[in-house]
Amino acid sequence: MIEPEMTVLDLTGALSCWKRDARSVSELVQLRVLAFFGLRSSAAVAPNRMLAAIACALAPTGRPMVIDDSPEAITAFLRPRPGANTAAPELRELLRRFPDSERGRLASAAPAAAA
Repeated sequence: MIEPEMTVLDLTGALSCWKRDARSVSELVQLRVLAFFGLRSSAAVAPNRMLAAIACALAPTGRPMVIDDSPEAITAFLRPRPGANTAAPELRELLRRFPDSERGRLASAAPAAAA
């Protein structure tokens, strides 16, 4: 969910123009927002918008949080997260019903094949 004071910026198409990786572009954007508007910001780089939203909520102000695009990195990021850190209220409520040990198993599960 996007809060009123949030801005979502998808940099996917800009990476080739800037000739930088996603982390570098997000650091540059944060620096320019600070310079032009005097605002410190949080940023996250992740393989998809849901992971980016979760990571951004956890990112320290002024530094981007980066989740690599590998199943191991995604699992390592999600495994210790309690349901309260998820972006969608429906998912947060669903995960609260699982005990911590089951959340780890859920994060380790292979994705189901598309039918």
